[in-house]
Amino acid sequence: MVRTSSPNPKSPAKSKASKQQQTLPSVAAVQDALPWTPGHGGRAVGRTAVADTDLPAGCLVMQERALLLIPRSGTASHVCHACLEPMMPAKAQKGPGGAEDGTSNPLLPRYCSRACAAPRLLRDGHLLPLRRGLADISREHGVDPELLHLVALLDLDGGTGAPAAPAPGPAPAEPGAGAPPPPPLVVACGPADVACLHSSWDKRPAPWRGALGPALRAVHAELAALAAGGKLAGYAAPGTLPELQARAAMLATNLVGTGPSTEAGLALFPGLASFSHSCMPNCIWIAAGDTVYVRAVTPIKAGEPLTLSFAPLYEPRSVRKQTLAMERGVSCACTRCVSPLATSSDRFLEGVWCLACRRDVLVEAANQESAAAEYEAQACERERRAAGPHAARLGRGGGKHKGRKATGGGGAAAGAAPGASAAGAGYVEEEGMPAGEETPVAGHESVPSTPRPGAADSPPAAEAQAADHSQCCGGHGDHSHHHHAPPPLTFPGKWWKCCGCGSVAPGVAEQGLGPQQLVQRADLLWQQGLMLHNMKAYSQSEQILRVLCAGLAGRLHPLHARVIDALTPLLNINIQRGETVTVFNLALQLWEAERSIVDRPTLTQLTYLGALVEAAHHKATHANSSVVRKQFDRKYKLAHSELVFLRKMMLGPEE
Repeated sequence: MVRTSSPNPKSPAKSKASKQQQTLPSVAAVQDALPWTPGHGGRAVGRTAVADTDLPAGCLVMQERALLLIPRSGTASHVCHACLEPMMPAKAQKGPGGAEDGTSNPLLPRYCSRACAAPRLLRDGHLLPLRRGLADISREHGVDPELLHLVALLDLDGGTGAPAAPAPGPAPAEPGAGAPPPPPLVVACGPADVACLHSSWDKRPAPWRGALGPALRAVHAELAALAAGGKLAGYAAPGTLPELQARAAMLATNLVGTGPSTEAGLALFPGLASFSHSCMPNCIWIAAGDTVYVRAVTPIKAGEPLTLSFAPLYEPRSVRKQTLAMERGVSCACTRCVSPLATSSDRFLEGVWCLACRRDVLVEAANQESAAAEYEAQACERERRAAGPHAARLGRGGGKHKGRKATGGGGAAAGAAPGASAAGAGYVEEEGMPAGEETPVAGHESVPSTPRPGAADSPPAAEAQAADHSQCCGGHGDHSHHHHAPPPLTFPGKWWKCCGCGSVAPGVAEQGLGPQQLVQRADLLWQQGLMLHNMKAYSQSEQILRVLCAGLAGRLHPLHARVIDALTPLLNINIQRGETVTVFNLALQLWEAERSIVDRPTLTQLTYLGALVEAAHHKATHANSSVVRKQFDRKYKLAHSELVFLRKMMLGPEE
């Protein structure tokens, strides 16, 4: 039977879905020169890239030129708008009508040389009224001028067209046995690739859409006026408002920071969408100027997918999941996210020390109803154990202490030594350092001992013993009624369960702080400390951040996300002060902490290792004691060799 064609109201949606599942046209054009094959893993996973051959660590798997590139508003006055190289900042000038013009409008371009300016001057002259109008729209509606600017530029270049021709590169050669694959061609994406990117306007946050929607209507009017003027060849009419909204959502999802530092500019690299996400990625991407480089950081076998990370790696699973769903519309199914939380290092990012066993952490129970039932059962068991020896003593008429058993609620692990956990073998101790050498600058306090990942991992013994009964009995402090089951809490919050001993505790305790309250307090302290740091109130910020770094008197795990977060601004404060030993300790703690969570190189690990090397080198050359100089010289050589190896693998060989 021959079917006649008929209008189908669902066909546009199907066409849109098929475009977002197909290979990017520019990637398909150079597929034979790439060491991987593009594919698609379904709606939940998105695009995938599968290795065609074994790829060694450090192998360059893709190099791409930016489709769009603009400076950030904060750097627009002192960087080139074409190459993002630093320039002398220009003074704001008064324009017609007394309004500030020039550098006060981040959308008006500045160039560092004729080479950067020549190809753009004519077009910039035609776009001058548009860029001034976009700045006014941004101020009126309180939205980001960078996003409005990029939406307009993308519309001016058109939504369809043939893919851009690939940049010249080395001719593909047949690799020999064991030889790495040849460098891939530079992928140069075009407007046709943009239509294949994920762009769900309806899934963006409602406040974001509410603020940006009216602004895009005003942008559409500006673009229509520009098209009516006829000054730009080939631009006859702007896209529809839904098209502008879809492009805004796509840009908000796919823009990345670039330049000499990621704070210099914003760029769109559509080719990055060819790689699937993983919270334990085997590749990294590094954007520098108008080019992004993708390299393998672990050996990859043929047939394995190439993965990148598009979510913060050192945040709890719930945060990573929410970020991916909101920004990229995908869910992560990597081994790190699907493995049981009780046996994953992820539990430390959100865990609070269990005071019952003092060996593992409490995390929010996945099944709250089951956890509540377990709590009641454990309370009855504690009542039975507490009443049993007491009744036996009454029947026997024994001595005062005869037959007494420890009922601290911790089981076999309750009496374990506080420091019984495995210490980080790679941690560099300050062994043999004279007391006078702990202070690099005269007049400063001695360097406090910083907790190490895996060392001193248990809460203080005195506090643990005092809080044992509070956790196990719902916060009741009357120790003379151990034989009564604790009454249910009026507001227990969420139930938390230990990943080690399995004990259940209410998140909100009637006395002291429960795990849920501790996490809320840590979040509040982090917000206060970061706000003071951004206000350059470094002394007040340091006081708050040090409380977090200590894990709120040892209740948070040293690998808790808020502890790791607090270390970075604290490191920056001490770098500015020149506190060399403190910088060394904090950088080492950060590096070891991140390596404990993600067992492969990342850019942040490279940054902290660089700070560690600089601090060790400074101490090795400026210490007063020859013993200390020898100690830090040895540490410097070890850290420097590791830094050279990682830089070569992640950034490529130096030219």
